[in-house]
Amino acid sequence: MGYSLLLKKKARYGAHRRQECHGGCSAGKPRWHDSIEEARYCDRLSLLLKAREIRSYKTQVVYHLHDREGRACGWMRVDFEVIHADGTKRVHEYKGKLFGTLMEYRTKKALFSFCYPEIDHITVQKNQVIL
Repeated sequence: MGYSLLLKKKARYGAHRRQECHGGCSAGKPRWHDSIEEARYCDRLSLLLKAREIRSYKTQVVYHLHDREGRACGWMRVDFEVIHADGTKRVHEYKGKLFGTLMEYRTKKALFSFCYPEIDHITVQKNQVIL
């Protein structure tokens, strides 16, 4: 009856565990990320912010997607929205090797590029630094 509450849930999509970053992404307060590597990447972005290589960044930003006729066909929540020192906006998705091949992710990335051609969509993998 109540046994399912006592058992630990397995991490979703093979993520190791949720991890808290050192702060900066949520008004100076640490927030929980979906994986240890994503929290480390958030810490890298906060260092780039202190070095003034980027202006600002936000986490878990929602973009609405539409088709060619303009009808809404879903949404995409990206990991990081980064505004660089020159004013260009880029979206950084932290994904492991497995997620680059998933059809849903590839479809949403293509729709995002169609709906927002002025924003670069970058997939960041483990141990990769993107500026």
